[in-house]
Amino acid sequence: MHDEKKEQLREVLNQNMSQESIHKKLNEEKQKQEAIKQSKQDKQKKLFYILFTIFTLIIVSFITYLFVSNDLQKNTNNIKQEINIEPKVQNKDIEKVKTLEEDISNKEDKKTEKTEEITKVEEKTEIKEQKADIKDTKEKIVAQEEKIKKDDATLVNEEKKEDKTLVKDKLKALFNIKKFNIVKCYDYDTFQKKPPYTCSKKIKKFVQNNLDSVRFEVIGIVGKEDTAKAKELSDKKDVRKYIINGISRDRVVEAFWVIKEITGEKNIILTPVNYNIISKESNKGIIIRAYKN
Repeated sequence: MHDEKKEQLREVLNQNMSQESIHKKLNEEKQKQEAIKQSKQDKQKKLFYILFTIFTLIIVSFITYLFVSNDLQKNTNNIKQEINIEPKVQNKDIEKVKTLEEDISNKEDKKTEKTEEITKVEEKTEIKEQKADIKDTKEKIVAQEEKIKKDDATLVNEEKKEDKTLVKDKLKALFNIKKFNIVKCYDYDTFQKKPPYTCSKKIKKFVQNNLDSVRFEVIGIVGKEDTAKAKELSDKKDVRKYIINGISRDRVVEAFWVIKEITGEKNIILTPVNYNIISKESNKGIIIRAYKN
């Protein structure tokens, strides 16, 4: 009896579950149908909007065409009217044009004459300026030569004084030509005479460290830029040589003043070298040697 009741309950439960699943499937199918229907409606709406837009564009294009055709017709009529001007009026216009052309031609001839006159004046002015530049260059060269001569005389006097010092103090003349310290400074600009700050600082430090030396020798170094500048000042080889020698001597003399600031009244021989070195690597400056006993 008990087992029969269990079986009945199971049948009832199975029937309920099958009805629920059927009901659920029906609902899902209904939702799918509604989604398909909605999609069709959306497509119909889109198609309607596209057709409406195309129709509107066609109407606008047609109206525009009508307006443009009217404007073209009006312009054509106006051109025809202008073309049909009376011959007398045309002849007058032609005469006016010819008169204007003659006036323009006369004015151009006058302008050409004025331009030629201005060109001649400019050429004369340019020749005067060139002559003035040549004169200035010659004056600079003469002044440079005079300065070189003065510097040579000054150096000769200094060498004579040093010779007297050598006679008075034979011990200082006995120095070893192979025993020396050296410093080089190539920071000079083209035609620069005074040592630049970095070079002056290097010279002072070198002299301070070699105050026990018997003799300081200074050599002037001339670079390619210096020789090129000398060529700009003069085409003559002898004059260029004087200019280069002058720059070298000036660098030596200015370096002496820096050395003298450190040595003061000490009996150290300062010797300028009577030649300059033209650097192959475009170095511009000085070389200082400090000779020892």
